Amino acid sequence: MATATGAYATAALVKARLFAAGVTDTADDVLIGTICDQVNQFIESPQGCGRVIAPRPVGSGVASANEIQSVTLAKSGGNVTGGHWTLTFEGSTTTDLASGITGANLQIALRLLPTINGDNVTVTGDGPYAVEFIGDRAGKAQQLMTADAAHLTVAPCTATVALVSTPQWQTFLVDGNGLRRLYFPSGLRSVSELKIGDYTGDTLDAVASTDYFLRPTLSDRKPGWPAEWITLSDRPAGAHRVFHKGFETVSITATIGWSAIPDDITDVALTTAVRAWHARQSGQADVIGNDETGAPVVSRYVAPFHWSTIKAYRVRRQAVHG
Repeated sequence: MATATGAYATAALVKARLFAAGVTDTADDVLIGTICDQVNQFIESPQGCGRVIAPRPVGSGVASANEIQSVTLAKSGGNVTGGHWTLTFEGSTTTDLASGITGANLQIALRLLPTINGDNVTVTGDGPYAVEFIGDRAGKAQQLMTADAAHLTVAPCTATVALVSTPQWQTFLVDGNGLRRLYFPSGLRSVSELKIGDYTGDTLDAVASTDYFLRPTLSDRKPGWPAEWITLSDRPAGAHRVFHKGFETVSITATIGWSAIPDDITDVALTTAVRAWHARQSGQADVIGNDETGAPVVSRYVAPFHWSTIKAYRVRRQAVHG
């Protein structure tokens, strides 16, 4: 499932904790970004909590089925007058971009990134720029791009990326289990459509909203938590009394995950990233290898009390009874 990896520990928040002025050099920024990415991925990994806990907000009234991110260049007292800047997405950085680059040329630069890989974004506007994720990335939450404005003139210049709109609804095809109750590991905030088929390859029938329920009830959940499973009525008006066994016999269109990132998860991510930074600076064994792209893998230590926080969000593979 798509996640918004990068939302928990961000370079800006880590730098704010590390440095009063938040100023680092390029090498520091690269290391902090690497640490943040790995901590965030770890939190949502099976070894961490195994959940999609990044929020999927509707955005600021923008009607779009795809995620849109805005990119703005600015300087104190007026417009940016020269120099170059870059955008980074999922670890890949563009070539140097001119201060006055057109939206069309920014689109070309982004499509050349291996992490975007072709016609999977469109860019509109010549500044600010609206970057919409399409193609293979349509309808999915994305990692927020980061911008480097260090070489824009005249200082101080900024290049900021903001989330404009993310997809609220997503459709998931899942396997039935032959029971009335079906767990959804990422959590369900709301369901707009449920369809069920009798067997693999069967035409899926829409189920009336009165024939299913999200559980636990709001009163039985922790504040802010989504539902953990969907259950069919014991007296349905329609034909389906169970989620029939088979492959992709159930279609769920839903909003998933948390409505906002839980504060305790953000704190765990930031503290773990800062601890890894200090380990690096003090000469501890901080690099334990490389990933498939050659990027260094930074070791991390998760304190026991932070582990207990992560485990509270861990997907529980409970025994399911109809």
